[in-house]
Amino acid sequence: MFNRRYFLMAATGGAVAAVLASRPGFAQQLTQNEVFHDPDAPVLGNPKGDVTVVEFFDYQCPTARRPIRMSNPSSPKMAMCA
Repeated sequence: MFNRRYFLMAATGGAVAAVLASRPGFAQQLTQNEVFHDPDAPVLGNPKGDVTVVEFFDYQCPTARRPIRMSNPSSPKMAMCA
């Protein structure tokens, strides 16, 4: 049932998985233009506003999971990107 070949394959697979799990992930480096002018990002208020507020969130964080109660930006010259 279990022979030397299966044992070596399992040990090699486990070692590779351990090495890959221990490596840190690399975050994507975004430019300012990519953050402020993302065509796929939802925008509230004036998209061409003088002031832009960008919201970054993480659904794993309990504080960030709570919604911000803001239906409209307070100024017509402000854009909010999420």
